[in-house]
Amino acid sequence: MKSINIITRMCNQSETRLLSVTENMDQPGRELFIWAVLFSRMRMAMIFWKTCPDQIGAALVANLMFKSMAEKADMTEKLQLADELIKNAGFVSLLLAQSS
Repeated sequence: MKSINIITRMCNQSETRLLSVTENMDQPGRELFIWAVLFSRMRMAMIFWKTCPDQIGAALVANLMFKSMAEKADMTEKLQLADELIKNAGFVSLLLAQSS
């Protein structure tokens, strides 16, 4: 009986944490866009970018993220990754130019 009470309490705590996370996710498209940028999934980033209410702001953030990740990859001598990230930053810059 005691173990059932402990499990029930743990489940209730997990549900509460899940609810607090989903309450803060008022723009899931933006959150998924940032996730796609962080994992360098350009096709998915493009899909989610189109759902962002502030596309220019989102493109600027993505550009900065790609450049920052490229700089860090360059420092750790992951040059191929750095090149890909710089290319992605350039692509986002083109999107920014087209949308303004």
